[in-house]
Amino acid sequence: MNKRIYKKLIVLTLSLFSVAIFAQDKKATDIRYTVGVKDLGVDDPNFEPYITQITENIATNLKSTNRANVIIAKSNTAVKDNLAENIVADDMSTWVTTSAGFVKYTLHGSINSIKFIQMGQKGYKSVISFTIRVIDNETTDVVAQQEFQTGESPIEIAKTRAFPSALKTTNAAQIDFFKSFFSLRTTILTINEASAKAVKNLTITSGSTSGLNKKDKFEVKQVQKVDGFLIENIIGTLEVTEIGAATATCKVVKGGDQILSLFDKNNRESLICELIVKKKK
Repeated sequence: MNKRIYKKLIVLTLSLFSVAIFAQDKKATDIRYTVGVKDLGVDDPNFEPYITQITENIATNLKSTNRANVIIAKSNTAVKDNLAENIVADDMSTWVTTSAGFVKYTLHGSINSIKFIQMGQKGYKSVISFTIRVIDNETTDVVAQQEFQTGESPIEIAKTRAFPSALKTTNAAQIDFFKSFFSLRTTILTINEASAKAVKNLTITSGSTSGLNKKDKFEVKQVQKVDGFLIENIIGTLEVTEIGAATATCKVVKGGDQILSLFDKNNRESLICELIVKKKK
């Protein structure tokens, strides 16, 4: 091969390699927590055929909140026996993939009771009770827990239809529970209005699909890595004024000067906007 052509090929290869690395470096980091959902435990073997349906229902409701990356791990054993699986791996045989990151929390729990009530000739109703526990994988502590009971559901012609019909009645309560624990974390898309000293108005990367409402408030946090640890310092406060499907406009209530100096459109994840959850009285 001609030496000149060979050199050109080498330069082209190195250039493409550099572009690939640059693209990877610029790839946005997902700032949501990664949560593993394990099969619920049962004491009664008659409940075993329903484990998958309830577990998948829980995972679907958590995912719908846009609060977390969700991974389902199939196991009927206790969570503490599987914490060794919380390592970064290149395949789906363990809890974590390189794209998802460390599994910070685990959803586990138990099926408490399942009943079918025959409603004469009309068919069946189902009554279900189960408990969801949120486990911190670093401490193995149960950090949140709630029991769910099915509500009023229609009469179905078969038990196979009565069960999922009843299970759906817990969806709203599950979503409220997940939203109360897993905070919505988002980033700043653009600065809309600013003086020479401070930001007055900006757009964030979450909207109505994440359940936002006008007057919702966010804390703005600066994220820094210090000796391998992520440190989050509160630098400001936002209030939602206008909402789109995937974005929302916010006025800056506090910290506009620091937001102006620290916002970097090439590293949006260095500032995290976390929804302030209103505590139930």
